[in-house]
Amino acid sequence: MMFETLPAIPLKLEEFPHITEDEYKRLLMSIQSDDKKLMTVILWHLGLRISEVLNLTANDLIKKQDGYYIRIKRLKKRKETIDNIPIPVELANAIEKYIVMKGIKPDEKLFKMTRINAFEFYRRLGKKILGRSIHPHMFRHGRVYQLIKQGVPALLIVKLLGWSSLSVVLRYYHPTPDDIREVLKK
Repeated sequence: MMFETLPAIPLKLEEFPHITEDEYKRLLMSIQSDDKKLMTVILWHLGLRISEVLNLTANDLIKKQDGYYIRIKRLKKRKETIDNIPIPVELANAIEKYIVMKGIKPDEKLFKMTRINAFEFYRRLGKKILGRSIHPHMFRHGRVYQLIKQGVPALLIVKLLGWSSLSVVLRYYHPTPDDIREVLKK
């Protein structure tokens, strides 16, 4: 007997396992080590996947005339793509300071941690500070949630997160009647 797989019921924005901005701040305040603190800031502000963060090298911080960028190597459909994402000066300064402080060479990775160690670190940190187990991808979900709620255009979210199309945003956001009423008020 063949069973059909039912299409996944899309979650409401609030139902995606995510970290709120307040939780992010609480977590950040409790982290003592410079490397884990910077890794957490990058996860939150850029909404990157943990593998993208762990693959960052000192060379991936780029200064151009119009500001700072970070080069993100993404694996899409088994093919590597490279995106240069503009970043705030404050974040660039924090990364530069960290590179100098740690004496990181240009081709050297910023963080000496495995993916498994990162998941374990955030699982323990979440239990200790938030009373629940968390994982690095929850920062990405939290950032998407925050950007959508702030009214950031979907196309900008797609570009920042390295998604291939706008349809991915639809997985995260299902407007409620209150959302529609809010737009109509404006």
